[in-house]
Amino acid sequence: MLDQQVAAGFAELAATKRVRRWEAAGKRLPIDFMGTGFGGRAHRVKSSGHDLFRLFTTLRQVMDGRFEGVRWESGERITVQESGRFAEVDGAVDAAMRIMRHLAADFLTPMSLPIPGMSWLYNSHDEATKDFALHAYAGLGTGHGWNLRSATVVPGLTAIVTEVIIRTHIAAETYGSSSADEVQLRRKRTELLLAAHTLVGALGTGKAVAQLLAVRNDRGAFHPAAIRHIQVPSLLRASKLALDVVDQARQTGRYEARNWDELVVATALGQDLELSAQLECLAAQALAL
Repeated sequence: MLDQQVAAGFAELAATKRVRRWEAAGKRLPIDFMGTGFGGRAHRVKSSGHDLFRLFTTLRQVMDGRFEGVRWESGERITVQESGRFAEVDGAVDAAMRIMRHLAADFLTPMSLPIPGMSWLYNSHDEATKDFALHAYAGLGTGHGWNLRSATVVPGLTAIVTEVIIRTHIAAETYGSSSADEVQLRRKRTELLLAAHTLVGALGTGKAVAQLLAVRNDRGAFHPAAIRHIQVPSLLRASKLALDVVDQARQTGRYEARNWDELVVATALGQDLELSAQLECLAAQALAL
């Protein structure tokens, strides 16, 4: 499985000395608060500090040395603030550097980082929305949820491989051919890319739907972690290619006929040129006399 191979590669990178120094530099920050209601393998989605869409909130918490979050207890939403136990930072620059190193090290771990914006869903006032964010990120096991790695890196690699295969096929097919029509070649490449990306997107969506129907969470509801199989980059690329196919078909079928005004102008220009030639000839004859 591609995701497992990528995760294994990230684990090797995380074991390097440089990444370990990044991890050490980010220790004891407020965004890693693990108090009651904020622990567990899905603790990063419970903290706004790990959300890339909320970097200013993260910076403020680290500079102030105060954690701010929301936990749920017996169906009630409770706002939590904690301070006095976190590492001190020397200004905004030091705080920003620690945050960047901390998030970079976390990205390489099996749980990676939550999808940007997921902490807003977890902190919402609707418990069902909170459960969706929590279970989607937590997954069925460590690293098997919908995180930044599984949603961007793996589908992105799949889309890139699809592009390389199709473009290499077209290049090999037309290699050494001097009679290849560039317009027809471009249309064929676009249509093959559309078919390939659509197929990849359909397979990923089908797998997500199948798992969504087959797997339930601890409350018997559908488990949202199945959405990790949706190939978002391939679907977006297929949408763009579909527009390209329609545009190319419209351009090919366009009949380039001149309207009446263009015909009149062209005819008039022709008559003027003919009249000028006749006058020039008559002038030359007159001068010769």
